[in-house]
Amino acid sequence: MKIKTDLNIGKEIAFWRSVIDSVDLELLKLLAIRMDVCKQIGLIKQSRGISISDKEREEEMLLRRQKMAERLGLNKEFVVEIMNTILRQSKEIQRRVKSE
Repeated sequence: MKIKTDLNIGKEIAFWRSVIDSVDLELLKLLAIRMDVCKQIGLIKQSRGISISDKEREEEMLLRRQKMAERLGLNKEFVVEIMNTILRQSKEIQRRVKSE
């Protein structure tokens, strides 16, 4: 009986892992869209001579994301860490636009 139970557990874990894989794919698609939007913003900033960094906007955005995280039951520090990583990459994309 133990082997059958282990097989059922294995199938259940495999199912949930496939769900995670699907969610990860959607996250990556959304990140790709976000980076495309950042590139467009970079083009606008470049054409208007606007600085890439906007500390006020970044702080405001991080505060809103922390509030969203809290409402969704997510760890705020975790979300801030992710958003800071995304912000760094967004700025890098905008810098590349300026150097093209």
